[in-house]
This record gives sequence, structure tokens and C-alpha cells, in this order.
Amino acid sequence: MPAAPIDNALKASGLLVQKCDGRIRRGRSMLKAGFVRDGTMPKVSEQERIQALEAKLKQLKVLQQRKEARARTVAAKRTRYQELRKKILAGAVLLAKVEAREFDAAVLRAWMDAALTKAEDRTLFELDGQTSRDL
Repeated sequence: MPAAPIDNALKASGLLVQKCDGRIRRGRSMLKAGFVRDGTMPKVSEQERIQALEAKLKQLKVLQQRKEARARTVAAKRTRYQELRKKILAGAVLLAKVEAREFDAAVLRAWMDAALTKAEDRTLFELDGQTSRDL
């Protein structure tokens, strides 16, 4: 290659900084950018490396906390859904038993009268306006 003698001469003079895309880059601008005269990056001190690794560790811990929080949210949502589904199914079975006259409607009515306090809930089950506790 014709550039080899030039490279050797520049290396000997200390002006060769980096060879990039077949072009020789030299001068103070490359030195300001952090390149040393042999074309490599300057060595990072142990303290700087430790700080960089601690920063990376902190970022990874934040990501891990976010993943764990998301998993807890999903689990809580699933639990609430399952509890609601159980209540709906239990109520549906009980109402089906009352309609089939396999369960006494008066017992269900007494349970609902004792448990329901909101007027709209009581109206839904055709109970009077007052609860048995108010009497």
C-alpha cells in the first residue's frame, strides 16, 4: 500500500492519531476528542469505571422494580377478577336454585333484607325502603 510509508513516518513523528475510512486523521482536534497519539482511547480510571458500573446497576435496578411492580399489578387485577367471578357465579347458582324451588326464597329474602342497606340495592330485590336493622 502506498500509505504505509506515510503512516510510519507520521507514527514516528507522533502526528498520526487515527486511520479512519482509509484516510489519515491527524491534528489537535482528534486529541481534544479524547484520542491519544497511538489511535486508542485513553484509559479510564478505576474510579470512573466503578461510577459507570454503579450507574448502570442503578438503571437495571429501576427496570427490575418496574417489572416487579407491573407483575404485582397484573396479579392483583387477576385476583380481583377471580373474586368477582366467584361472587357472580355463586349468586347465579343461588338464584337458579330459588327459581327451581330447590332453595327457600324466604331465606334468601331474609338474608338480603339483613345485608342490603342502599335503597337502590333494596329496590333491586324488591325489599321495602327500611332495613330490618332500622326497625
